[in-house]
Amino acid sequence: MNKQGRMAVAAWGATRHSLFHRLPALAAEVGPVMAASFGAARKISKALKAGWAARSWVECADSKLWLLYGHERQLPAVVQLMAWSGDWTGKTVAVWGSASGRDVLFPLAAKGALTASIVAVEGVDRLYVMEAHPRTALLWKKLLRKAGARVLALGQDGQKAWRRAAEATENALLILLEHNVRTLRESGMDSGTAHRLTAHEFHQVIRRFSRGARAAGSHQEFLERLLRMLADYSLTLGGRRSRRARAG
Repeated sequence: MNKQGRMAVAAWGATRHSLFHRLPALAAEVGPVMAASFGAARKISKALKAGWAARSWVECADSKLWLLYGHERQLPAVVQLMAWSGDWTGKTVAVWGSASGRDVLFPLAAKGALTASIVAVEGVDRLYVMEAHPRTALLWKKLLRKAGARVLALGQDGQKAWRRAAEATENALLILLEHNVRTLRESGMDSGTAHRLTAHEFHQVIRRFSRGARAAGSHQEFLERLLRMLADYSLTLGGRRSRRARAG
């Protein structure tokens, strides 16, 4: 096995759920692998075809760069074990795919670690959102880009704001789309056709928005353009309902 990797991995979950499954080239950076058992660590190292299984945290004491992933409910306990294992001053630790973001790494940050959080933008190939301590952000960006990723770096608490915005957008869109389906149903259209037409026209709106988004000079302009397009879409269907009502 390769013993040249500089990145230690703390893995408390299946490899298929890891960042390595999405970015296989990142495995070239792997050194020691810690898991719930030595057998599990050996299995993960074998799956990655990189690194080597470590029997204890002591074997990883020289590692300055860490990537942690696992089931959300297990992460706090794993992080606490890591914090108890020794001095983390100046070491860099990133957690992958955690809904808690960097907050779950607080015990390590309290011991001097520089922390980061990396999550995927679902549905967009190889695009990742990263929130990191300023002193380690560039390092993770370089590692991810070297492995073929596109990285959107956010500021302090940026992932929380991003998640809130994503949830708010999803909820607003669901309400709007359901309203449009109901509008079409009131015109006499059957449910299946109403849903298909709503989806088709919404996709058309998104395509037009995407073509124009490249011209937007800032995230604010990007958002404002989307909101205008959605408003136009809602008014268009509202106008259709009025015309059909008058015709009826």
